[in-house]
Amino acid sequence: MIVRPATPGKGFDTSTRVTLDWLQDRRDEGYTWCADYLPLPGFSPAQIRESCISAADFAARLAMGYEVSLIQHPRYPGWDPTQHDPAADAKAALDYATNILGAPLGMHFYNDAEGVKLGTTSQQMRTSLEMWATVIREASQKAAVYCGFQVPLTPLQWWLLHGVSSYWTDPAHHHVEERGCAIVQGRTRVLDGVENDEDLLTRDLKGETPMVAASDVSAGV
Repeated sequence: MIVRPATPGKGFDTSTRVTLDWLQDRRDEGYTWCADYLPLPGFSPAQIRESCISAADFAARLAMGYEVSLIQHPRYPGWDPTQHDPAADAKAALDYATNILGAPLGMHFYNDAEGVKLGTTSQQMRTSLEMWATVIREASQKAAVYCGFQVPLTPLQWWLLHGVSSYWTDPAHHHVEERGCAIVQGRTRVLDGVENDEDLLTRDLKGETPMVAASDVSAGV
């Protein structure tokens, strides 16, 4: 397993457990990248089984030649950033990725920033995201953000988030000054019974792509 800059191409993300046949079908259709989910603090074993990537899933995707990103689950719309500890969130993601998945160092971890409580200030949002990013970076990983709906940040404020070095936009095509977004989410669809989002991974305005986990055997695929 290695970490390398992602190869531009089409991908998908899903929080639903999928079969090996489903993954292979998407690979045969030309999908080269995928993202799956890490738990929040307090997730039950059942929640983890149903909606988080397992060690077997992670290994299977790498073996098939996928480049893999990891994103932490969001909370339900209307959540209040001031009522949750972003450092605890980051530690939960890191603990699962390191001790369960065996994720390598140096890859981008995404914070799914969306649906915050109306009235949340930009400073409150920035404090939450930057604290999360600090803990991620202190663990020798890289911090990234999914720019979702109902988040009180302007394009400039997204860009000025300290310690964040990659962005992923929801289908609303949020703009990030200077850097832009390396991943653009498209339509949500159901393929062979599995709900998933179609994504396009490209170079951002800095000419960079996120750091992803990959199999060293798949180098150059």
